[in-house]
This record gives sequence, structure tokens and C-alpha cells, in this order.
Amino acid sequence: MTCRPSSSRCFHQSLLVAAPVVVGSPGRNPVGALTDRFGGRVMFPIVSAVTVVPVLHLGPAGHSSLTALLVGGFFLGVGGNAFAVGVPLVNAWFPPERRGLAIGVFGAGVAAPRSAP
Repeated sequence: MTCRPSSSRCFHQSLLVAAPVVVGSPGRNPVGALTDRFGGRVMFPIVSAVTVVPVLHLGPAGHSSLTALLVGGFFLGVGGNAFAVGVPLVNAWFPPERRGLAIGVFGAGVAAPRSAP
């Protein structure tokens, strides 16, 4: 079914797709700063927990409610900030001559779920 620009269904679909991006983009700077301060070993589980618990709740509760789906999209956006946590970790684990490849593989792993159909 195609989406007509004037329909509320089209607006809701657009809102659902945009919610994680709108939340995730501005969140990378504060999460990156907190990672610099507390380290990736502390921040990665925090970002994961903040993402996983609400998204798991969406399975039984959120598939019929636009509000619940938007809340889930908000937390998926927070989960996208795992990239800001992982890059300093990857930098620390690899020597300078191997960092480019390592960050590329990490970035591909983070981006793969977002590009799947």
C-alpha cells in the first residue's frame, strides 16, 4: 500500500522511521563524553540495558499502539549510540596501523542491522 502525503497513516509511518534517528544523532555527543569520562566497559552495558529492556517490552505490548512504538523508537535511538561507545574501545585494542580496518569492521557491524530489509 502506497502512502499519500496528506494521509495521517503516512505521517505516522514517517514519524516511526524518524524517531530513532532524531534521538540517536544528538545523543552521540553526550554518550561519547560519558564514555571518555567513565570508559567503554561501564558505558556499553548501560547503553545496552537502556535499549534492550524497553524494546523487549514492545513485543507483547507495543505492536498495536503508536505511542508504544514511538517510545520503542526512542530507545532504539539510544541504542544507536553504542557506536560512540565502541569506537574508543576499538581504538584502544588495536595498534595504529590496524585501527582503520578495525573501526571499519566495527562500523559495518553496527550499520548492518539498520540496512537489513
